[in-house]
Amino acid sequence: MLVVLGIMDFILVVMHYTDYVLLFFKPTGYVIPLVLNIVIINVIVFKSKLSKGWATAILFIGLPILLFHGFIVLWLDNNYTKIVAPDNQQSLVIEYRHATLGETTYFYDFYETKFGFIGKHLDDQSITLIVRDHSSGIDPEGILGLGKEEWITANTVRFSTWQGMKDVYLRSSQPSFEMEERCGMYISKEKPSLINWRMIAAKEISFISTSWSGVVFVSYGTGNKNSYRSSRFSKSLFV
Repeated sequence: MLVVLGIMDFILVVMHYTDYVLLFFKPTGYVIPLVLNIVIINVIVFKSKLSKGWATAILFIGLPILLFHGFIVLWLDNNYTKIVAPDNQQSLVIEYRHATLGETTYFYDFYETKFGFIGKHLDDQSITLIVRDHSSGIDPEGILGLGKEEWITANTVRFSTWQGMKDVYLRSSQPSFEMEERCGMYISKEKPSLINWRMIAAKEISFISTSWSGVVFVSYGTGNKNSYRSSRFSKSLFV
């Protein structure tokens, strides 16, 4: 039993320092693992020949930590919701809360998940929105634009927030694509063959080629048949 407990604790510590989480633990934090540790260790102490003073010491140390952690979880009052990609291949769990001190600050953290119970915290993708006008009565979901989000790529979600468009990028702590526009066109490095031709229907494309590194080169015109030129699109968004 002690070995199982040690393995569980080791896994949780490794996951914590690598930004992975067990999503079913998020609403209560580490309250359940702490309770399991206190209960199991005390059971082992009582069944062994160890001094019962160890059990008292464990309770004396463990209970304040448990109570303090539980208070923090209740004080933060985090809420959670999940949105799923159109292809159902992956989803994004959103953790959000707000604090009001004259103005209301909304905090949003994001966790990528493909298995439903393990999430990867997306560093540098968190969003903080400050709202000074409370007359609208919009809730935290409305401030972020939940329900109106758009998966503009397989790994990018765009939110129509209270303060404009915000993109959240999966699979990386940094944006997986850097948007670069030329002549009103967005071309994907990841899938250069899947171009939204409706956006470029009005352009005169002579050819599209891809280098060994995945960079897309496009030759296009501006109305004059002799004015064709080649442009380099690197890591741009596919829409």
